[in-house]
Amino acid sequence: MDTKNFLTRVFAQQNELVICTHKPDPSGKNPRGFFWNRGSYTDLDLAVADISQWDKENDTTIYFTIGSFANHAHTANGRQKWFRTQEHAKTFKTLALDLDIGADKPYATQKEGWTVMSAALNAIGMPAPMVISSGNGIHLYWPLTEAISKEHWVRVSTALRVALEKNNVQIDTTKIHDPSMVLRPVGTHHKKQKPWKEVKCIKDCPDYDPIQLFTILKPWFAKATKSSSPQRGTRPKSSILAAVLNSNTVNIEVVAQHCGQIKAMLLSGGVTDAAGNLIKEPMWRLGMGMAAHATDVKAAVIMLAGKHPDFDLQTSMDKIDGWKDYPPTTCKKFEQVSAKGCEGCPHYGKLTSPAQLSSSTTSTVVVDSGEEVEITLPHPYVEKDGKIYKEIKITIDGVDANGAAVQVESTEWDLISPYPMHITGIYKDNVSTKSTFRLAIKYPLTGWQEEDHEIAVLASIGRDFSAFMLNRQVYSVKGGGHQEKLRGYLMDYLTSVQSLTPTGLDYVAFGWQPDGSFLCGEKVLGSPTGSTDRRLRGPAGRFSNIIKEHGTRAEWVEAMEMLNLPGTQTIRAGVLLGTVGIIGEVAGNSTMVVSIYSPETTTGKTLALLAANSLIGTPKILLMSKNDTANSLYKIRGVLNSLPCTIDELTTMLDQDAADLAYDLSQGREKIAMTKDRELREPVTWAAPTMITSNFSMHQKFENVQTNNDPLKARTLELPHDDRIFITTDETGSSNGYKFFDMIANNNGWAFPELVEAVIAMGGPKVVWEKGEKAFFEKFGFIFEPQERFYRTGIISAWTMGKIGKKLGLFPFDVDATTQYLIEHVRKFRNDTVFNKQDVFDVVGQFLQEHNDQLIEVTEVYGTSKEQVHIPAPERAVARLKVVYDSNNPVMPGSQLAINLQTFKKWLNKTKDSSDRIVKELEAKGGLIAPRERVTIFKGCQNRNPGQAHCIIVNINHPRFIETLTSTTARLQSPVALAVLQGGTN
Repeated sequence: MDTKNFLTRVFAQQNELVICTHKPDPSGKNPRGFFWNRGSYTDLDLAVADISQWDKENDTTIYFTIGSFANHAHTANGRQKWFRTQEHAKTFKTLALDLDIGADKPYATQKEGWTVMSAALNAIGMPAPMVISSGNGIHLYWPLTEAISKEHWVRVSTALRVALEKNNVQIDTTKIHDPSMVLRPVGTHHKKQKPWKEVKCIKDCPDYDPIQLFTILKPWFAKATKSSSPQRGTRPKSSILAAVLNSNTVNIEVVAQHCGQIKAMLLSGGVTDAAGNLIKEPMWRLGMGMAAHATDVKAAVIMLAGKHPDFDLQTSMDKIDGWKDYPPTTCKKFEQVSAKGCEGCPHYGKLTSPAQLSSSTTSTVVVDSGEEVEITLPHPYVEKDGKIYKEIKITIDGVDANGAAVQVESTEWDLISPYPMHITGIYKDNVSTKSTFRLAIKYPLTGWQEEDHEIAVLASIGRDFSAFMLNRQVYSVKGGGHQEKLRGYLMDYLTSVQSLTPTGLDYVAFGWQPDGSFLCGEKVLGSPTGSTDRRLRGPAGRFSNIIKEHGTRAEWVEAMEMLNLPGTQTIRAGVLLGTVGIIGEVAGNSTMVVSIYSPETTTGKTLALLAANSLIGTPKILLMSKNDTANSLYKIRGVLNSLPCTIDELTTMLDQDAADLAYDLSQGREKIAMTKDRELREPVTWAAPTMITSNFSMHQKFENVQTNNDPLKARTLELPHDDRIFITTDETGSSNGYKFFDMIANNNGWAFPELVEAVIAMGGPKVVWEKGEKAFFEKFGFIFEPQERFYRTGIISAWTMGKIGKKLGLFPFDVDATTQYLIEHVRKFRNDTVFNKQDVFDVVGQFLQEHNDQLIEVTEVYGTSKEQVHIPAPERAVARLKVVYDSNNPVMPGSQLAINLQTFKKWLNKTKDSSDRIVKELEAKGGLIAPRERVTIFKGCQNRNPGQAHCIIVNINHPRFIETLTSTTARLQSPVALAVLQGGTN
């Protein structure tokens, strides 16, 4: 394997590849040598050429970035340079790690290291990696079939590190999940000894599907992020609490008394970490992240790194400059580099950074969930004797021991609040655009209480602020001056965190959000700002304990495996169609209605809906019915948004109501309405299918109320379900259907978060849809008609998500066969459409059939121009039929039908049809004489109204009309009509 082939396999050819070089310092003044980013490339051929050239230089070692980089170029001293920092890394196409080998390393030989590594990989279940001999050590790679984002790469790589450590493998933990990681490329040389050792591939492997590796490492994800998870309560700490904790001035010596990581660095002078390993670049950098926020930065740098053999004060101080705009190093970062230092920590999971241990200005707040949260007040406020004070430094004139005049600094404490008072969250509602803050106050008798307030109340003191404080029962803050101090304290809280943490969000709907994140229950997935602090507001709040994981994933997957049994194809289809909202919105038309029906009762129709609901949470509670009011139904549909929505038993719904409901649901939004203030109310919207059940065909209901019903049918996919085999009870009274229901009722909510995370990791909904659409056509070769656009989005999305779920181990049934089942129903829809198509001749014939006793019949012998009216004429008439004939031809040119236009329009309106459509189609098919003409319908009829009416004039001398008239059997035909229509003569 040469350099280009290697880089093609492991580097995501998106953005740029950074090539770094290292040379030792011949003077010995810089023990670390010189390491710089020498070039950045979009062209691999050019990169490979430069690598080959530079590798020929004596003492030059080549490295490449595992990830691709963007927006990292800058100019310094007139020269082009490139940053290689974590924030500039973008995408990755391999997992990688460095296994150190050598006499002073964890493993003396490559064989020894590989023996331990191989056993661990087998225990974890990881597939065989690409093995590279890096000279002395071993580099392992798992090339991916497609690039993944930095965030997902870090998460998976961290899980791999934790999994290996738990299996007793000692690896270079400073690299494995560092996005700025560099390794030696194949084809170059390790030059720390003579002769040089070539970096070469000693064992290749295939490229792996990222989802396959995610699935294997999923058990380690929670362990990899444990330090950032709350240890008590039912919800995580708000982002603002974490930010306040990061606002201290750090006392390194005090922190070392409580933190094993800092203690090890302080005691060794920066030589070894808590695990006894020699401190390398990442750990040193994390230490500098603490020193940057110390009261005496230079002293802190020396304490944390001064005894290291490579220590250089100026280099360290330069590094400090990079931390000016960042908070202190977090516990999570320390644990990623050296897990040993966090073992047994009494503060584990309670703090976000060791910096929090340097101050005593803390307060323990009990939030609504019952969780105790220790927070630090913003500087310069402190809590004393159950009150909030502001520290004020003043300088006064004094004298020293010798009587000389001196300036003496003194501290005064200004009372701010008679009660402990803390802001525990800041939230923004993207719908109303209003921001709120959550204020916790500790009252003397009732203790801590939290309430929400609009931030606008802090705009200035006055009536609003006074009312705000009185409503919170803070009575002792009376004067304007005192109110301004309290307002300033609260504003300082907001200001202190503004640049340190993303604002939390109030959510009113699940699924995809405007910022590109996805909300599934209380889980925020893929937040671009890193914010995971969220609250469910309005109707969404009732789902907090419904849309979440219940029971175990394994039990739910076992239930899905039951869908391999006979009679489950509709249930499988329901599961797959329930996932459409994850990617369907980017394709458009993702809001079709799926109707599962059977004229029989107890066939298991509802099981399909429950199975779809189990993707997100408790199936039974999520099931709606026709008894829910239309307003609440649409509101809940909007709240669920990208999540599946199910409505059971629409059997008794009136045909017109069913047609209206199906159309509105397929629109993806509720009807626009007015508020009580006569303003337009923003309608709720959704982006996923709605699934319903009925004992009657919805398509038949549409036909009953609407002539031109094909567009509505094309929005509603019908799946008949008559097979009872899955729910049939045995001699014990049990059935597979009962067992399946019990399993998903107690185990649910596991699938959607995993599916969404996989989609985000694969590049997002648009990328996944485009790849899925292409793969679908290659697999099935089925082309949807333009009018089948709703079917197209639904079925392709269902198959695509089904294949992803299959890889994740969520759907252990035949996804391809289920998709073929759906395709066959589309084909059936096409055939039924052609067979049952009602054209304009059928419409006119139906009109005549229903009004057969209101028809004026007239005959005329061809060439005579004399009309003969059939007697007796009806009292009321809607049309005048004139048949021109001779002895040889029953119907000849001049035969026509005049239909009263006003009556015809009223009749068409009952089936939502229009006279314009009738006229156009008649004209197109040669059946129209005139679209509008005055006609005396009762002409030649004694004692009848001689008035005229506007009529459509239809050409009866058309083969289809003879057929249509033949079908008018409401009464016996007159001898004239029979003779004409049967080819006889009068």
